[in-house]
Amino acid sequence: MHYPVSGFRAPTIDDLLTGFTDFLCNQSDAANHLNDPDLKVQDNPGTIEPGVIDRLQAVLAEKLEDKRSLALWFGQYATAPKSIDVVVAADEPASEEDFSEALRAGEQLRWNEGSRFAYHEEGDETALFADGEQFLLKGDARPLAPLLCAGARIDMSALAPFAGDPALLGLLTTLYNQGSVYFE
Repeated sequence: MHYPVSGFRAPTIDDLLTGFTDFLCNQSDAANHLNDPDLKVQDNPGTIEPGVIDRLQAVLAEKLEDKRSLALWFGQYATAPKSIDVVVAADEPASEEDFSEALRAGEQLRWNEGSRFAYHEEGDETALFADGEQFLLKGDARPLAPLLCAGARIDMSALAPFAGDPALLGLLTTLYNQGSVYFE
């Protein structure tokens, strides 16, 4: 038996390969057909020429070398709830006004006990992951991700400036409505 202490079970190679390729297959360019204008008629139609294998390897290597896609997939994979009963959406979804009012009232925001949060910074964006969902943050919004990921009890004084931004208030409300955070 394997008992993970950190709450994260190390993935198998099969988990990585199938998970990442499934993610890639759901991208917009996955339905594109391969172009190979240099393909020549062969003497034997059953022959698989080395050039064909080289072309296939190049296409696959290009996808595997895309670190951004790998990071976005892994963030979703690593934070996805392992049981459907762990993170449950709010019974009554809150509006942004309701959420803002709770913040002004000084209520403490915290993670759902079964929620998983992570973030990844790359270039000019920060990807926030919460329970298998991905949110891309840019500009002044980027520091929100490390703040939300720092611990189960969110630092409300540090959160206050972000709650004034309508887009970020919408993000916080979404996290509440999907069951990732709640007010104590």
